[in-house]
Amino acid sequence: MAYGYGLFTGGLGAHYGAERLGCTVIPASGGMTARQVQLIQDLGPEIIMVTPSYMLTILDEFERQGVDPRGTSLRVGVFGAEPWTEEMRREIEERFAIDAVDIYGLSEVIGPGVAQECVETKDGLHIWEDHFYPEVVDPFTGEVLPDGEPGELVFTSLTKEAMPIVRYRTRDLTRLLPGTARVFRRMEKVTGRSDDMVILRGVNLFPTQVEEIVLRTPGVAPHFQLRLTREGRLDSLTVRAEARRDATPGDRETAARAIATAVKDGIGVSVAVEIVDPESLERSVGKIRRIVDLRTDRI
Repeated sequence: MAYGYGLFTGGLGAHYGAERLGCTVIPASGGMTARQVQLIQDLGPEIIMVTPSYMLTILDEFERQGVDPRGTSLRVGVFGAEPWTEEMRREIEERFAIDAVDIYGLSEVIGPGVAQECVETKDGLHIWEDHFYPEVVDPFTGEVLPDGEPGELVFTSLTKEAMPIVRYRTRDLTRLLPGTARVFRRMEKVTGRSDDMVILRGVNLFPTQVEEIVLRTPGVAPHFQLRLTREGRLDSLTVRAEARRDATPGDRETAARAIATAVKDGIGVSVAVEIVDPESLERSVGKIRRIVDLRTDRI
């Protein structure tokens, strides 16, 4: 269990849920990444629960130590607490040789366990509708949207006693889909948050959109950061992505051009791109901070 413990509900909530299922739990918490690698090697766990961005940090540590991450005992990774993309799923699955599934929860509702993806389908998270009634609304008007339409996820608790909630707006953006591996409806992977959106020169941009582009670009690692600055009266965005260790200067230049072009063509806004040295960006030990806002005069 490499989610944070303490006042964050992820670690303790997942810990006691796993014990209820009869699992032996290693309470590693977040941080001390070299120790995480040692615990995986020494104790041979089959399942890891952690944020997806910190899983990439653990992956870096495996490779730094010269240990093949595909040769561990791990079989399944349960990743949550932050939005992540299908590209990141493929990156983790290929480099760890595991099945990567999503879990959804929020402290205001129950913590982890509001919805869970099935390993046999990996096609969205089944919401436990016998406990939580989901709706999706327009994030600007609050209008309830039909199933299949993207919007902001809203929950009403059905069985909570201590702190029931009625139409709680999560700020998470997704859509509701019919059930597949389970009868309950699914929520699509969270694509971002309504309060995580960057409006850049009139264009709405989410970090997950940039993540998809970075992860499919040869020569760069799955670590990036968005830096917002203001030049005169206009906001500017710089995508800072780490080069892979074997990337040549030519590879870096090609990657920078490819990212800038893909953002312009796919999202509709021009950005600067910096390909920085390996391990030079901030690493996650929990929820990753993707946006660094350096605009000093913002409200």
